[in-house]
Amino acid sequence: RVRGINLEMKVAIGLLLFSFSLICSATRYIAFSKEDPNSEGHWGRVSSSIDWCEKNYDVTIYIAEFWNTVSNLGLFLLGLFGSSWKYYYGFERRWILMDLSISLVGIGSALFHGTLLFESQLADELPMLYAMMICVYGVLELKKERKMNLHLVYFLVIFSIIWTLMSPIVHFKFNFIFQATFVSLCI
Repeated sequence: RVRGINLEMKVAIGLLLFSFSLICSATRYIAFSKEDPNSEGHWGRVSSSIDWCEKNYDVTIYIAEFWNTVSNLGLFLLGLFGSSWKYYYGFERRWILMDLSISLVGIGSALFHGTLLFESQLADELPMLYAMMICVYGVLELKKERKMNLHLVYFLVIFSIIWTLMSPIVHFKFNFIFQATFVSLCI
């Protein structure tokens, strides 16, 4: 269908994304098993629950995953450009917020991949969740003209608050819960 992706395709894409994240998680231990576990960069020992993107502190001791950190500048700038453009042309607030949330994801992701600390991992993953909540709202309200569904807003805000409060407690041991939740929101 040209107009959209059917449910089966969304489920298949979600399962592929989730499988990919599990495979990356497993192969990280194989690919970087020769790293010195006692090596530290400027930020100290890695405390995040995941660490699979690239060799740590390979380019400089100040940035744990250099290329991943630098690439987030593009995400940050893209979000700023999009939100500025949409504000200038008078788009609804929800579309501007979507782009601003993408910029926030870029900042959080740069913090995480730059330090690989658990605190910065939350600064990466929580904005991802918030950005998806804004996108979910924007898509579900697509057919409405400037009317806000307060029940949906309350649900998404309450879900975000509960997830934020749960994250430090549950997240470190059960990162797959975040991955499953995020993939579910993407679908």
